[in-house]
Amino acid sequence: MKKQIIIGRELSVAETDQIRLQEETEIICLDEYKFPFASKTIALSAEEKRDINYSVLDEIKNLGDKLINGYSVVQHLQTEKSSIWHYHKFRTYFFVRNLSYERAKLAKISFPGNGQISFYCPAEFRLLQDEFPQLKFIFPVRKKEKLNIQLSLKYLFFLKLRIISSWFVGCEKSGILIYYPERYNPLLDLESLQQKEGNFLLDYLFTQAKSPLNLLGEVPVPKLKSKTAFPFHRGYFKVRESGHPKKNMESILVRFGLPAYREAKGAGKKLIAKYPELLSGSLSANEKLAIRFIQSLHSSSIYYLTRYFASKRFFSKNKFRVVLATDENSPLTKSVLDAAKFHGIKTVGMQHGTMHDLHPAYLYTKNDIAAEIIPDFTLVWGTYWEQFLIEKGNYPADSVISVGHLRTDIIPKLLSQQQEKNTDFRLVFASQPQRDPVLRRQAAFDVFSATRLFPEIELIVKLHPREYDDETYYRAIAADAACINYRIDKSTDLYELIASCDALITCFSTVGTETVYFSKPLIILDHLMQDIQGYYKEGVAFRAINAQQLSEIISGLKNGQLTINQHAYASFTDSYSYRIDGKVAERISGFLKSI
Repeated sequence: MKKQIIIGRELSVAETDQIRLQEETEIICLDEYKFPFASKTIALSAEEKRDINYSVLDEIKNLGDKLINGYSVVQHLQTEKSSIWHYHKFRTYFFVRNLSYERAKLAKISFPGNGQISFYCPAEFRLLQDEFPQLKFIFPVRKKEKLNIQLSLKYLFFLKLRIISSWFVGCEKSGILIYYPERYNPLLDLESLQQKEGNFLLDYLFTQAKSPLNLLGEVPVPKLKSKTAFPFHRGYFKVRESGHPKKNMESILVRFGLPAYREAKGAGKKLIAKYPELLSGSLSANEKLAIRFIQSLHSSSIYYLTRYFASKRFFSKNKFRVVLATDENSPLTKSVLDAAKFHGIKTVGMQHGTMHDLHPAYLYTKNDIAAEIIPDFTLVWGTYWEQFLIEKGNYPADSVISVGHLRTDIIPKLLSQQQEKNTDFRLVFASQPQRDPVLRRQAAFDVFSATRLFPEIELIVKLHPREYDDETYYRAIAADAACINYRIDKSTDLYELIASCDALITCFSTVGTETVYFSKPLIILDHLMQDIQGYYKEGVAFRAINAQQLSEIISGLKNGQLTINQHAYASFTDSYSYRIDGKVAERISGFLKSI
């Protein structure tokens, strides 16, 4: 029997040369790689991936309730109101799901019984070593990353200015605090309809609020060992935003960080003792993988606990009635909200994107609800989302309130302006940083491949905010597809692009919902035929599963053979968005005041 080599990652030049010299060797790849030697590829079908997606989600969702030595996993990993399990649940699901894909591929290989098989794989595969003793895991050589001195000094200077600016900020007596990540994106001013920079999720609330607010902003920390830029924005140093006083999380972490870190380290020692206890329980392969993954994130757990304890001290010195946040289930935000809960402050989450059956951040068990893991209230866009959280996420019915989609406050004014008809057919592709790298690349490749067939089309690639550093990635895929009739856009307001386009392509992004609001044709790329957001089922999207189908849909829209279903669009809008009347900010402000 031939010797086997399995490849599950890109290879270095030296590794490629070494494998190329091997004789009488069967080379098996777990993905489509371009190597200068013959190989066969093991792949999963769309149905196999779908089955893994749902089965892994079910395991991870219920693992928190599993009893080990009389206590649930959640209880073992909890410190006061701070839940380490829930801080890591979202990330854990995708980690376990992706490794489950690879495990399923390896299960399709018939291993010879003569010695270990070389397996070239990424570093995260370390947690699979116990499951495959017949494989010799070969990890990539990690290059030691040097501290970016220039970036580090720039960030230290930034911190100094942020802390100094916080000295001059008081508090409004309204008792309302809004925590948010500070990002300045292009958006349209509600009054002038001119483009400006602001927080695209909350700016309209800041400018239209009928009562004074207190703001707590935080600028994402740059990776100090990377070469990415850290642009200074003048907004970072404002002490007021749209008239509201703005404190910053950086000053809280500096002021209370040392005692908070000591408390976090103490709690961390208890966590270290818990990991072996949990792993000694009766766990499935995926459950054990999840616990070991959380164990590997221990330093992150200490950081989130430090944020929790620092925020506790901040709330003890500042009296607030209610704290609102978007992305309320992310660990950075949740650690702040958990500290507010400790002091009996009402917490409010606000929908910032679409939710679906495979979104672990919004799927909770009844035990999670009883333990008050979620915010006291959650503001959503419409009745569909209410029902989703109540029926799928186990949210209490009286905790979910439809107020509308805040960004839509601009739509009535935009639609009242006469839009000039495009000379050429304009297509927008709203990209997404998908967790499955294969599907992420395939989506972009299919868009570029289909568009290449229509040289008269102008394709605008609207990058997701988390992909602003990925322009080179998309240009490389466009080159592979031989597409040149495109441009990448990071500076135009999304709604301005939707209003001016002839059709929009995405996979399962929130942008799809917003496209329907504008009565524009929506095309979804759904390679696994999951219809995660239900756009196709609701009749508001044309679905393509490959480049050929996509090109056929584009052709049909161009020549007028395909048109949108006006009735389905109206029904979808009524269900998915409470009202598009320009008064969402007013309703949110009124609700916060009433608590």
